[in-house]
Amino acid sequence: MSLERLAQRFLTPTLERVATSGEKTVVKTAAAEQAKKAAALLDRSVLTELGAANQAIKKRWPQLLAEKYKRMAESMFAFFRGSDDLFIKDAIRLDPTLAKQPKALLQGDLHLNNLGAMLKGDSAVRYGMTDFDEAAAGPVLLDLRRLATSLHLVADERGLTAHETDKLVEKLAKAYRKRLGEVASGTAKAVEKEPKAIADMLAKAMKEDPAKWLDKLAPAGASGRALARDATALDVHAGLLRDLQTAFKHYRTGLTGDAAKALDGYAVTDAVSSIGGVGSVGRGRYRVLAQAPGKAPMLFELKEELPSLVKGQLHGGPAFKSEADRVVSMIKTANPDLNPFVGLTTMPTADALSNPSFMVKRLFPQSATVDFTAISGAQELQELVERVAQLTADTHARGAEVGLASAQELLDGLGPKKAFAHDLKVYARGYADQVKVDYKAFLKALESDPLLEQPVVRGRG
Repeated sequence: MSLERLAQRFLTPTLERVATSGEKTVVKTAAAEQAKKAAALLDRSVLTELGAANQAIKKRWPQLLAEKYKRMAESMFAFFRGSDDLFIKDAIRLDPTLAKQPKALLQGDLHLNNLGAMLKGDSAVRYGMTDFDEAAAGPVLLDLRRLATSLHLVADERGLTAHETDKLVEKLAKAYRKRLGEVASGTAKAVEKEPKAIADMLAKAMKEDPAKWLDKLAPAGASGRALARDATALDVHAGLLRDLQTAFKHYRTGLTGDAAKALDGYAVTDAVSSIGGVGSVGRGRYRVLAQAPGKAPMLFELKEELPSLVKGQLHGGPAFKSEADRVVSMIKTANPDLNPFVGLTTMPTADALSNPSFMVKRLFPQSATVDFTAISGAQELQELVERVAQLTADTHARGAEVGLASAQELLDGLGPKKAFAHDLKVYARGYADQVKVDYKAFLKALESDPLLEQPVVRGRG
């Protein structure tokens, strides 16, 4: 493929947007330079790049890196989920204008499976963004381009044509821009009725029996309840259990109001090392059983928080005391009605990861995401996409509460409507093609990688 076509695939919309802002000097210098970078993208060792990004996992727990790669190999979308570091690096080196854009509150790893049922208040459930590990201050195009690319990959798995998916991305762009305008003008209203795909998912989730859910994850035995062990829930050694008990106490002391009262007397009685997700495989992740005399048992997750990939590539934004403080602060800013049991803690001996920063959240039985294979038609999928766009706009705009750009500033930064929609459509289609190329190269590289011959070892913290 010629350099000119590569530049057009990734950069024409960006350059058009910049040109409309009057930055002609950027336009003149960017095309040739970025065409070379785009050409380099198609000629790279994917496993080598991923390996460099996952050096910490390989050094600490090589078996978990093998598990992560196996999960990434399951589909193109799974590969995309697990290669978020590759996407962020590509996105920033492909588009030098991103650093100049207004900074919003980014989710940081926005794709269709990072939205689902989330706990609202103490017991109610609503649809929202469920993973803020990579949350940071940055340009909205990073979130939007990743989201739009994930839409292409999911639509491809469902058999939609590129043209049909382009239309969905256009709907995404239009709905996002409209919502930002409503927030800016103060006319944004709460959504009273969720689209069918979301409503069905939430209704199904609410049918989950809490007692059966608890019995499955923490069955009662002769000596009381204990967490179940399986291939994704591994034993922890006695020293790590004590550290987790101390960390839970530290978490409790940081809670206030009703949450602090509700957890009065609770202590960790059992814990497992949990292996879940795709991109998060390799982080310290622990499920703990907390109990108190005369009260119902509760399950919590303690999750290691690493530096944000976006923050590592683009500087600026609010300062935080720790990575967990960043994640929890961003979650609470983005979700004012969040369940009160989200907090942070530190591991007293930094466990096996040499990183003491952990986010803590209460687990609940209604956790679920939309099943895209069950969506019946284009209209239903379009309604879902438009709702996701609204949520994304709301999240980005709430960054103003921590000193980031206002909704109007974000709206102004998008440029003309047609150029913005064209940017998103062309970039998403082009990068989805890049993911397909990378995924094939990834599968081929795995055929000879000895790392995958190592099984996941039980009994390690």
